Amino acid sequence: MTDRDYTNKSQQRMASALWALLEHGARGAAPHRLAEDLNVPRGVITRDLFNLREARMTERTAEGNRYRISAELAKKTLLILRDIDRMEEEVSRLRDRYTDIGDA
Repeated sequence: MTDRDYTNKSQQRMASALWALLEHGARGAAPHRLAEDLNVPRGVITRDLFNLREARMTERTAEGNRYRISAELAKKTLLILRDIDRMEEEVSRLRDRYTDIGDA
């Protein structure tokens, strides 16, 4: 059985735009800067940013001339870190439980 190539150019470009926005941090980046970073026409990045905003993954800054990762998406990533902390606590409890040999 051959492996299928599910790569989609526009989806890959939008994923690259998200990574680029992460690099720009809370200040975000102007569409023309992202277009330069990703080596795509400005109209293409504008369309991608529109779709990412519709998906609630990006937002415009208060000035309106830049985009950044949305607060909603950032909060979701923090939930992952919280889950990791809980898992570490559970592993620690299990380790203590299974290694406490007491008076055995």
